[in-house]
Amino acid sequence: MGIEIANHQDEVRIDLRKIQNIADILFSHLSTLEGKMIDVAFIDESTMKILNEKFRGEKEPTDVLSFSYINSHIDSIKTNTSENQQQPIFGELLICPKVAFNQAKELKHSFEKEIAILISHGLLHLLGYDDSSLEKAKKMEKNQSELIEKLCLEINLQEED
Repeated sequence: MGIEIANHQDEVRIDLRKIQNIADILFSHLSTLEGKMIDVAFIDESTMKILNEKFRGEKEPTDVLSFSYINSHIDSIKTNTSENQQQPIFGELLICPKVAFNQAKELKHSFEKEIAILISHGLLHLLGYDDSSLEKAKKMEKNQSELIEKLCLEINLQEED
């Protein structure tokens, strides 16, 4: 069990080994995910825009969407790129690298750090964290920051590429 990464876009070059390592470390710090399977898919900006409008009513692309398959009408049997074709999945994160790349430039940190932030944010949503109110967003942001701090103790995430 763990995190499986798939790249379905060609807008931004991604070092999948590095991102897999980041995702694995973040996953390991969330003990409530132990025994669960999470898919992370990198998608292009136009696909993200369509999905963001469909699921959130927003007509712009977003950085990350999270989908929990627990207690959902969606069949939770894994059907995409895994070697374990019948592995039940807990949830899926869809990330738009083009949006992430632009955010990283704006925030003056590395693309890999931005992806780490988005993965941690998505994982927290899968665990039930909500950022729909200021109070809930503060709690979620605190947990997200703690995850990123733990990650930075294990690997070097440059401030800017």
